[in-house]
Amino acid sequence: MLAKKPEIKRREIKIQLHAKTQFLAEPHRYKCLYGGRSGLKSWAIARQLVINAASGSKRILCAREVMDTIKESVHLLMKDQIAMLGLERMFEIQDAGIYGRHKQNIDTRIVYTGLLKLRTDSTALKAFESYDILWLEEAQTASAESIRTVIPTFRKPGSEIWISYNPMLESDPIVDFTLKNPPDGMIAVETSYLDAAEVGWLSDESRNYIEHLKKTNEQQFNEDYGGQFRKTVPGAVFGEELSQMVKAGRETRVPHDPSKPVETYWDIGDRYTAVWMIQKYPFEYHIIDYKEFELSSIPAIFTDLHRKPYNFILHTMTADAKSNQLATGKTIEQQAQELAGLNKIRVLGITTLKAQISSAKTIFPHCYFDAVNCKDGLHALRHYRFPEPGRTGVEQDKPLHDWASHGGSAFQTFAVGVKEQQFEPQPEPVSIIPNYISAWS
Repeated sequence: MLAKKPEIKRREIKIQLHAKTQFLAEPHRYKCLYGGRSGLKSWAIARQLVINAASGSKRILCAREVMDTIKESVHLLMKDQIAMLGLERMFEIQDAGIYGRHKQNIDTRIVYTGLLKLRTDSTALKAFESYDILWLEEAQTASAESIRTVIPTFRKPGSEIWISYNPMLESDPIVDFTLKNPPDGMIAVETSYLDAAEVGWLSDESRNYIEHLKKTNEQQFNEDYGGQFRKTVPGAVFGEELSQMVKAGRETRVPHDPSKPVETYWDIGDRYTAVWMIQKYPFEYHIIDYKEFELSSIPAIFTDLHRKPYNFILHTMTADAKSNQLATGKTIEQQAQELAGLNKIRVLGITTLKAQISSAKTIFPHCYFDAVNCKDGLHALRHYRFPEPGRTGVEQDKPLHDWASHGGSAFQTFAVGVKEQQFEPQPEPVSIIPNYISAWS
């Protein structure tokens, strides 16, 4: 008689979750948690994703609008959740990703990327078509173009989009996508620090600070922890100018005039490039379009721009364009001249940041922005900000260098470029004395 195989006892793990997040375990195309700080959003989603990954093979992409290094991702949070749940044996944790190693989740992978990179690299974007879940974190920074182009790529049957964010501005594209005009299948649930406290996820230190803030600064409490929309981002460089623009109705539809030329104004960084497209009129500027690029070559950027139905007459860049690109051995200016024409490239001289911002503030009242084509540019301008007072390691009079700074810097290129054009030396007047000659004289 064959010996009876010993019965394998399954290890049971009891997991604390809030009832508000139960929908994360249910099949929905779009799942969204939003609300003030310490509102259990990231913990709840990370924990549920770990549970899903441990229970069966899942391909999960964790993304944010811009991600320069793995330190900016939720990799550490995912590792911590795996450890807290005692599931280390189920996963192989590497420096840049997490992979399943048990037979029931052998095809599991949890990886990270930036949405802007996917938008500008179609090959990378296609690589994620077979993924089961996209987690869009810090979604208040997500651009309209990312939402429009990246999210629909995740179309595997049964695939899901998970979203988490702290509300910032009511004009942010993610608010429109999740709350104002949500697609079918969107489940959006608001959470707060009170929910985190109910399940024991709020530390005494956080609780004490929140109560102190509630007593001493009600507005900041409502914005930071109450999930209330802000009128402007704290420290916004152009907060007042943008507010006046909206009041004056200068964020509207600004049609492209085919009879007039278009000028572009650039900010070129090591990784990111931003370009504004503008048509000039007497006493006003029609800003008709905006485009962002990540890790794109100069030829690739011009190829993309030339797909647009615009008659480009001038491309204005900052002094950085005179630097060499090691891969080509040519300056950015030289590459641009070869692609657009020698007379269509202008490189500005070096100006102080203070002068750039001052020029931009001066020109703002004369600008009309296309509300659709410039949505992501305006999103960047609204989030372009100085650091919080007292923050160490940054210059207080210099805007933060983050995802929004490239759109802000490109707008300053426009302001300085226009100012230089206004003050270009005019040709000296010439007196013409006609000398009439006749054969009959």
